[in-house]
Amino acid sequence: MKWCLEDCEERRRFCFKHKSSLLTVQQRKKLKRECKAVREEVERKLTVYTYYPFWNSFRSLKAHFIKNNTSIELAEDF
Repeated sequence: MKWCLEDCEERRRFCFKHKSSLLTVQQRKKLKRECKAVREEVERKLTVYTYYPFWNSFRSLKAHFIKNNTSIELAEDF
């Protein structure tokens, strides 16, 4: 699972990228009143990306694999 922690080709090609914010709903509403430059900087700093080796949806898994891989084939059991 080393490739889930470090940025590498395997993680980009095979893991599910989940974006989450450390801001609460109330904080995001208050942040909307700020100018765009400040808002984008705060959102960038307080956004966390998590990578999972599993997918919740086959449709999104298939779309990701088609987009990031040249060929998709079933492998025979060893």
